[in-house]
Amino acid sequence: SAPAASAAPTPAPSASPSPSGSPSGSPSEPPAGTSSGDLGDYHVEIQDAFIADDFEGNPAIIITYTWANNSDETVSALAALSEKAFQNGVQIDRAVVYSRNTPGYDSGTASRSIRPGAESEVQCAFTLRDRVSVVEFEVTEFISLSDSMVSMNFDPQTLNTVE
Repeated sequence: SAPAASAAPTPAPSASPSPSGSPSGSPSEPPAGTSSGDLGDYHVEIQDAFIADDFEGNPAIIITYTWANNSDETVSALAALSEKAFQNGVQIDRAVVYSRNTPGYDSGTASRSIRPGAESEVQCAFTLRDRVSVVEFEVTEFISLSDSMVSMNFDPQTLNTVE
């Protein structure tokens, strides 16, 4: 028989758990996460996503998040944070998307440094394996001993497509 206090345990690796829109019952649930939170000296909030073509004409997901630099150093998101995306439990590759051909996308956002106390928007692109499987997106601190992450799931079938 089960112990009296058999509520589902809260996974430890997350910044703080919250529902992330993933289908329930999936055998390989991603680590629980939240769409906003602190990662070391940085605060991250995942905003939204849309679909566009990469430079080869393949569908890519463009994900936008904001981050605040709460450290005492000027730094870029590229140097401070790490982003990954997965479909069906397998990491998907970064996409090359041309800003000039994609309204609403700026490929240079991650490399812009921001001063302590400032906030900035970042956009990152990943080539989709298919247009139906949920994309699990996560941000972690680039160099950290912590397992904290900020994450959000996106269903490509419900996202706007930019041509």
